[in-house]
Parts: sequence; C-alpha cells; structure tokens
Amino acid sequence: MPDGLTYLGQKCVLEFLEANKRIHISSRCPRLKQIDHGVPFHINTLAFHKDWIIVNKFGYHLREEEESDPHDLRNQLVEGDVLIGSRIAIWSRKYPKIGFYNNLRQVADRRVPERNSKIMETHVVIKKMYEILFGERRHIWVDRLKFSLQEPTILRLPVGFNVRTRKLDSGQLNPDYFICLLHPSSFPLHELTLKSPEKLNQPIVLSSAKLIIHEFISFPQRLMENLMMLEHSNVTVVDSGYTPFDFYRVIEYWLNHRQGTSACFKWTATGGAELKMFVDGITSRFPAIIKTACDTSYNTFPNFNFISIPLNETSYIAIYGVRQALFFSTEIVMEAMDVGTFSPPHDLHHLKPLVPDYVGEKKINKKSCEIM
Repeated sequence: MPDGLTYLGQKCVLEFLEANKRIHISSRCPRLKQIDHGVPFHINTLAFHKDWIIVNKFGYHLREEEESDPHDLRNQLVEGDVLIGSRIAIWSRKYPKIGFYNNLRQVADRRVPERNSKIMETHVVIKKMYEILFGERRHIWVDRLKFSLQEPTILRLPVGFNVRTRKLDSGQLNPDYFICLLHPSSFPLHELTLKSPEKLNQPIVLSSAKLIIHEFISFPQRLMENLMMLEHSNVTVVDSGYTPFDFYRVIEYWLNHRQGTSACFKWTATGGAELKMFVDGITSRFPAIIKTACDTSYNTFPNFNFISIPLNETSYIAIYGVRQALFFSTEIVMEAMDVGTFSPPHDLHHLKPLVPDYVGEKKINKKSCEIM
C-alpha cells in the first residue's frame, strides 16, 4: 500500500486547492495543518464587510441572536434580598452565531462556543475568526481585495496580516488606509476602484495602471474639477444614478474647455425608454450628430450608430452603446476620440446602436466616409 504524498507533494496539492476547501481540509488534518501556513495561499476575491467576510464565493457572516436565560445572575438572591412574587423574571441575553454561505445561500449555522462559561464578545469572535482564516499565513495572494466598510470602524485582523494583490477596491474609504496591509510587490496596482473619492492626487491613485470610480452622481463641483484635471491615462467613471445628468456636466466641462480627458464615463440604461430619454437629452442640449460607424469590420453589424459631439479641431466626444447581460439593458459609454477614428475598447459584436430605428439620409461609402 503506498505511503501517500511526500512533504513536497503535500505542499504542491495544498497550494492549488481552492481556498475554502483548503481551510476545511487542513483544519481537520494535524499533519497538513503543520505545513499549511508556510504554503502560498491563493484567493480570487477577498471582500471585507462590517460583519461579513467573503472568500471567493463562500461567506462567513457573524451575527448576534437573543435567547431567554432564567439562570441569569440578575435572578440570584443574596443575603438581605426579598423575592416578591412566585415567579422570577426571565432575562434575555445575546450570543454570537456564524452563518456559512455559498453563493449567498446559507449552508450551515453555528453558535460560537462559550469561553470559560462566558459568552464571547462579538469583536473577540471576529478577531478569532480572522485568525483561523489568515493567522500566521506568510504568503497570501489575492487577485481582487475589496473593502465595503464605513468610517469609523476597526478592522480586527490577525497580527502580521499582509497580502499581495493586483486589484484593490477600497469602497468609500481612503485607499491609503490599506497600504499597510499590502505587500510592496503589489505596487503599482493593476487596478484601483474608488467610491466617491475625496482625494485623487495620492501616489497610490496616480500610479495604478487602471482607475475605476463609482458613485460619480454624488460628486460636488470641487471634486468634479479634480476629476477633470486628473493626470491618469486609464480612468473609468461609472454613474449609477437614475438619470444621466452627470454626463451633461462632463460634456459641458469639456466643451467649455474645448478639450477632453482620458476618462471614460459609463451609465446603464435599463430599458428602451431610458435609452430614448438619454439620446433625446443629449441631442437637445448639445450639437450632437448621430453617426454610423464606417469601419469595414462593421459589415456584419450595419445598423450600428453612435453620437458624435465636435470638441475641437482634432477631437470629438463619442457616445456609444454596449450590450449588457440583460437583453433590455444598454451600457452607455462616453469618451473623447481623435477626429477620423472610432476605436472603442470593446469587441465589435458587443456594441449596440443607440438609436435602433435610425436610418441615415444617404448610403455611406465605407471607403471614403469621415467620422466627426
């Protein structure tokens, strides 16, 4: 009968196990537990929430529940006490439970054991949970690290917690808070995602290869100025508002300064009515022209069209649609392009006409047509 895997074989298998399976297996095998913390730990997505942590698609949720306790210390009688009535009061107490979720579906629920006959405080349980998951791990590799937290808060991580990551999503918090958690090899970041950022001139922001900004709808004018003056070559701004008024603000700014920026702005129309409202709003407010793409690659997609707004002698504002997973939704993208070109960073088959029923006045000569 074979003796099983060698030490090196065990390390190799552990390294490439899915993170949650690895935690489950190594916690039940003393021999694997001894070598587990020294083997690189790979996670696709690691997300921290207030009472949640999600490792890949598996979530650990800490919550408090109440139970009645007739043996509460408040019911104990000592010398001099007088019990009035034949029944004692029923007191309630809170205790922590951990729910385990797979793709947001609860698969198990465990009450946290008491320590020395005492219920553990919630913050102590969170600290202990993080220590079990990440404590003493010397090499943690995370593709996307996300924080969905609000100030003020305390992130109760184990001592020495440090990760290597390519993509950081700091949510509403200043990304500088998390520099101490990142290994130096993580910089410059491949992608940084922010939500309504107050500052954009930080080194961690300017050095990232790609910058994504959410909740642009809540930007005050001063932050709008900061965004427009941001010297970054790859910026995507996602507007999640119900109306595209922030598109209008950007267009007005670009037209007033007769110059665009490297930022790409996105807004999702959730139906045909919203898409029509957007197109009508743009064409009524600005000198917009509906154009048909004349690149020969569009032969299989002849009905594609987009909106063009002249900016200056060398550039124009291009607004075009991109198909979404939901058939009735359209992602509207706006960016500045050079005159005579139309080069969206999307596969041509994913593009979608902004005006489905639009028919050009003339048949376009694909060899000689000019795009504004």
